Amino acid sequence: MGSTISKSKYMNGLQCSRLLWFVVNSPEELPTIEEDKQFIFDQGHEVGDYAKKLFPKGVEVPHDSNFIEATRKFVSQRDTIFEGAFSYKGTFAKVDILKPVNKDEWDIIEVKSSTQVKDEHIEDVAFQRSVVEGAGLKVRQCHQIYVNNEYVRDGDIDPRGFLSEENITDQVAEKLGHVKDNIIRMQKVIALEKPPTMSIGPRCSTPYDCPLSEKCWSFLPEHNVTELYYFGQKKYEMLNKDILSIKDLPSGVKLSDKQRIQIAAIKSGKPLIDKESIKRFLKSLEYPVYCLDFETLGVAVPPFDKARPYQKIPFQFSIHVTQKMNLDVESHSFLADGRKNFAPELIKALKVIGPTGTVLAYNMSFEKQVLKALAELSPKDANWLESISDRLRDLIEPFRAFSYYHPAQHGSMSLKAVLPVLTGKSYKEMDIGEGGMASLKYYLTHFRDSAKEEKEKVRNDLLEYCKLDTEGMVAILRKLEDVSKQ
Repeated sequence: MGSTISKSKYMNGLQCSRLLWFVVNSPEELPTIEEDKQFIFDQGHEVGDYAKKLFPKGVEVPHDSNFIEATRKFVSQRDTIFEGAFSYKGTFAKVDILKPVNKDEWDIIEVKSSTQVKDEHIEDVAFQRSVVEGAGLKVRQCHQIYVNNEYVRDGDIDPRGFLSEENITDQVAEKLGHVKDNIIRMQKVIALEKPPTMSIGPRCSTPYDCPLSEKCWSFLPEHNVTELYYFGQKKYEMLNKDILSIKDLPSGVKLSDKQRIQIAAIKSGKPLIDKESIKRFLKSLEYPVYCLDFETLGVAVPPFDKARPYQKIPFQFSIHVTQKMNLDVESHSFLADGRKNFAPELIKALKVIGPTGTVLAYNMSFEKQVLKALAELSPKDANWLESISDRLRDLIEPFRAFSYYHPAQHGSMSLKAVLPVLTGKSYKEMDIGEGGMASLKYYLTHFRDSAKEEKEKVRNDLLEYCKLDTEGMVAILRKLEDVSKQ
């Protein structure tokens, strides 16, 4: 008898047969769930708890070994059931909400912490419906509850405003006919003595980042074709032809000017520099230059009044001000403390930005989003915040234009790729060295209970991390100035 196919295994199997094999047969070879991924799951549970409030007479199936038997009892009583458990011919599924309708029918209601219905959600519910109907229930409709990202918090969370619901019965019906064949295929995969060989491709990150990626992609050499800038689907075509290295691309492959610059830099082993383009960028900046970086929260449940779900709410900024190239730099920082709307306090601190001069960000579309969110949280400051947004310039411009490209960037224009090759500065040894982790650590220590010592350490780590972003921007500016004069 094969392994039981659960919802999660079914979704693994749809994405990649090799992943399914490891999940069932060799789970110890998979990496442990990282803290940020676990937080996504936790947010899903939190959204699920609000969804349950829409059904005040619902009953929760106990989380123990008797959950299938307990579900049968609630089914016989025609209760609205939370986390109902069902099995059928080697399959198993828990249903978020099962609602009795008419005389003998049921509606399946899936709850997601996303802000829309996605294709993978339809596949998920189609599997659930297959199991539930196989177990003997008559399903009328399928629905999905998800987060309404237009909801604005005002006092306690109102589940009816916070959540949206959509009838997905027809979409599920289109997938339902494939479930049985998919399960048969997956059971055959699980029964293999060795994991199947799968070519790498879009499935490695769609719909989810695969935990096997590091293992499956390890055969690729340095400067492989997946790193070529905006190479799209062509990279997989090359891999299928066993062309792995960028240096080995056939002469007939159509390339953009930026891709040609990248290839030339790799072959020379040196950066390629367009000095005139860099000079034009530097001359376009108006001093004083304010190098600005925000760190933000973006959680499903709005943390305080006036906030929306997943809104980019800044809790921290760092600013480095330079009056002229190669002069001393003045630094400013802010890190909120507490669970209230800290936008007014942050905006007050942000007013170290004077009335003239360029406000410089790295990938400024993010900073524009943040300034817009601040204006929503503090409308009286909207005009001033808009004026700051209008003065933004983007330090990524010379790198996105390939006016400067170093082979050690490996096709990336991100600050974390550019900063080390230009300045030698790096985030590698920092306890917080990435924006997603900064947001997570702040939320866990400031919006949930935590030890005083842990909170203080996180605050120090956050200040160090955010400071490096803007300190690094100044260093990049100075390096661009140097290379443009060489």
